[in-house]
Amino acid sequence: MRYVLRFPRKGQENIRYKWATFRPDGSVEDINRSKNMVNVEGVITGEASADYLTEAPPHRLARYFPGARLIIMRRHPVDRSISHYRMIERYHHTGRKGYEKLQPMASFFKEEINRYRKDLNTRIIHRSFYRFYKEQWLKWFSTGQVMTISLDDLAKDPGTTVQSVYKFLGLRDYSPPIIPPENVPPQEHSDDDNDSRAMLDYFYREHNMLVGDEPFWSGLSRS
Repeated sequence: MRYVLRFPRKGQENIRYKWATFRPDGSVEDINRSKNMVNVEGVITGEASADYLTEAPPHRLARYFPGARLIIMRRHPVDRSISHYRMIERYHHTGRKGYEKLQPMASFFKEEINRYRKDLNTRIIHRSFYRFYKEQWLKWFSTGQVMTISLDDLAKDPGTTVQSVYKFLGLRDYSPPIIPPENVPPQEHSDDDNDSRAMLDYFYREHNMLVGDEPFWSGLSRS
């Protein structure tokens, strides 16, 4: 299996790969890195970054990988936005560059929504407009190349969901080993958190009504 470490930015011609060799139980045995762009028969190249749906230019990916198959994983838009906020807060507390201290959660999202209504740039909430960004990718890739799955479905029935992905990718049936969750910080719910959830839930439902999209998250579990 070969993974793209990072998609090439403008002006870059080389793609850096990470090659993973697996043991029979599914664990990683070895990882090698390479800048080789040559196609390799019988090898699937994959990459997964949370910001690609909204930040990566589809035409550039179509240039390098016109036959690529894309998998979009949708998460409850409120949960995704709050998780994004908490990630920035964690990065700020650990001293990571480029991540400043944010306002209290409810104040931050109130300002984000106000900015959106004024047609100003937002930092977090726009990234949950899945339909809009999917339509941008479908201008460069056919519907048969794009699969959409739900994080909720993956959590409830990982076996069935993973098998559907294998089928989409043209892979043989395989039962992967159960991998325990990683990078899952403890969740704390405060009044500020609850106010933010109520505000965002109303905002995203209103947005979906305006674009004629059904709120797919109705009835989904909330983290």
